[in-house]
Amino acid sequence: MKLTDKSTFGIAKALHHANAASFYFDYVVGELNLRQESKSLLKRLSAQSSQIVRAMINSVPEGSVKETLKKEMTDPLSIDAFTDTFVKLNAENRVKAEEYLNHLNDTQAARAIRAKLGYSEEYVQGLVQGKEHFEQLIKEKETELKVMKLEYDFYLNVLKQEKISETLQN
Repeated sequence: MKLTDKSTFGIAKALHHANAASFYFDYVVGELNLRQESKSLLKRLSAQSSQIVRAMINSVPEGSVKETLKKEMTDPLSIDAFTDTFVKLNAENRVKAEEYLNHLNDTQAARAIRAKLGYSEEYVQGLVQGKEHFEQLIKEKETELKVMKLEYDFYLNVLKQEKISETLQN
């Protein structure tokens, strides 16, 4: 099976759902007072869901993707817990959470790119600090220019008033 980013993401989501289904089937069997036939059905569904997870993970070639999928399956409710919390947020906080998650993804992607290019974290941090330094200098110069413009406008008004006064006196 050849994995792309899209297919890996799709497989991971499907595996999470199958893994969570297995967990919930087991939970219902243990928590509820069900008839034996219902318990048997849920146990079979749980076993089938677990089998799907194992078969899919086993079909992925050895490597970091397979290891990541195995790690992700150790906590079947992590995404559910996140989703439950996310749904309870008001619209404004949902937007903030999405922005933060996008920032985290961007940060992870940037680290991966830096690693592939061979740039150290310190090197990139130096670039960021240099950029911040220049941005600060630009802000300071903008402020100086605004002050100079105010002074210019003030003196221009003074000259205009003197010119008006002269004209009125003549």
